[in-house]
This record gives sequence, structure tokens and C-alpha cells, in this order.
Amino acid sequence: DKVEGAGSSEEDQGGSGGETELHEVDPRAEESELKQRLLRKYSGYLGSLKQELSKKKKKGKLPKEARQKLLNWWEVHYKWPYPS
Repeated sequence: DKVEGAGSSEEDQGGSGGETELHEVDPRAEESELKQRLLRKYSGYLGSLKQELSKKKKKGKLPKEARQKLLNWWEVHYKWPYPS
């Protein structure tokens, strides 16, 4: 029984070493990679959504200044409309 206990604690030590390696990965690199994958996957959809929204007749429910600010924001961020 004692040998099994010692063996399992060695396995636990080996497992924790692997976990340490996972934490050494740069989170910004992972974030950037995820962003690029999502951009590749959804860029066509975002572009067509922009076209669709620009063609629709506006109902005019927002004040002009607020609407203009939103349109300006969209022009800058339409390729990646998510907070970073």
C-alpha cells in the first residue's frame, strides 16, 4: 500500500509539472490567435451585416448626434466589433 501511495504522489508531481508548462504560454498570444481565427470565420458575415445595415431605411429613433457617434464607431470597429 505504501508503494502505491508513493507512486501516486510521483504521478501527481509529474502532473503538476505539466500544468506549470500550460501556464507558461503567453495569454496575449492565445488571445491574438483566437481573434484571428474568429476574424477569418466571421469576417464575411460582419462585412455583409455592415452592408445590410447601411442599406436599410433608418427609423430615426435616436438623436442625430448619438446616431452619428454610433456610425463613426462602426466605421472604425466593423472588422472586429468586440472589446479587446
